[in-house]
Parts: sequence; structure tokens; C-alpha cells
Amino acid sequence: MDVRVTRLRGYLSADPSNSDLACELADALLALGEYAECETTLNALPDAARATAGVQFRLARCAMACGRYDHAESLLRELADAGHDSASVLHDLAFAQLCRRHTDLAAATLALAMARFPAVAALHVLA
Repeated sequence: MDVRVTRLRGYLSADPSNSDLACELADALLALGEYAECETTLNALPDAARATAGVQFRLARCAMACGRYDHAESLLRELADAGHDSASVLHDLAFAQLCRRHTDLAAATLALAMARFPAVAALHVLA
């Protein structure tokens, strides 16, 4: 297994409520395709930590990677509605909507994202 993942697991075991560490580990696990462990890691956090935007965003990414686009769309919509509407959140929301064949919603989400973040190249890939 990846040395970084091993280190992050150790750090998180010493500080199991640290959502920042859990997010770092989740990102590394996502990059390795370890989706089940990623979700398990994030879901093991205490409720308050699990409710943070960073954790919810990564849970949405896990859901997308596993083809659970409806769940991903729901999590991302909640983030956007709560004001966590970064380019990444809007990009992933539009992608989840496209995967669910909600093309009108995806087009509207993408138009909003491109108006707010015109320099983000990843948005133009979806256009």
C-alpha cells in the first residue's frame, strides 16, 4: 500500500475526530481507487466532523466513483444550497446531473458555474 496512506492512517488513528486528516486520507484513497475504505474512513468520524463540507464533498466523490449519482447529486446539492458552491462542487454537481440524464439541470448548473468561475478549465470540459 501507499506510504502516504499508511502514514495518514496512523495519524488518523491517533486523532480519530480530525476531519482534515480524514479528508487527506480520503483523497489519497480515492486516488488509489479504494472507494469502500474511503467511505468507511469518512463515515467513522463523529457526527459533527462528518457533517463538515469537506467530508460531505468527499463522500459525494466516493458516491460518484461508485456510480451512485443520485446520492452524489443529493450531497452536492445540499452543499451548494448551504453556500459551499465552489467550482469543484458545481462541477461535480453538473457531472452527477449529466450522469443521471438530467441535462437541463446540468446545463443550468454548468452555466452558473461558468459565470462565477470562468477561468476554471474543468468546467469547460463539461460544456
